[in-house]
Amino acid sequence: MSEKPSGGPSLTDRLVVLRPLLGLVIVLGLFAALLAQRGELGAFLSLGNFQVLMHANSVAAVLALGMLIVIVSGGIDLSVGSVVALVTVVTMQAYSLVYAGTVDHAGIHHLFRSGTEPWRGTQSVLLASLAAGCAGCATG
Repeated sequence: MSEKPSGGPSLTDRLVVLRPLLGLVIVLGLFAALLAQRGELGAFLSLGNFQVLMHANSVAAVLALGMLIVIVSGGIDLSVGSVVALVTVVTMQAYSLVYAGTVDHAGIHHLFRSGTEPWRGTQSVLLASLAAGCAGCATG
């Protein structure tokens, strides 16, 4: 049996763990230098650009968080992409059904007629959540 030294991990062991973070810092530094050279660093680091980036990546971030929880809990689920596609289609169909005002498909249109504007989006989200729940139960 070999025993570890009592001093803890060596400097090289710590650097091996930090390689991905070091690579990220180097790439970000390179991009910052290139943007500063062109005079666009202020626009890149602005609050407006940060909000656009967060808004554009919010769906992927929620999906990644859900996959992280599934993987950490010991499961693996390959059907997540299909469920996301299904829920996206159901959500967009529900929005078009609710906001169009002229679509009547097998009487479903009448379920969403409420006359109060703020609840229309909520109805679409509830329908999408119902579809996501059913798809989750079906796929396990």
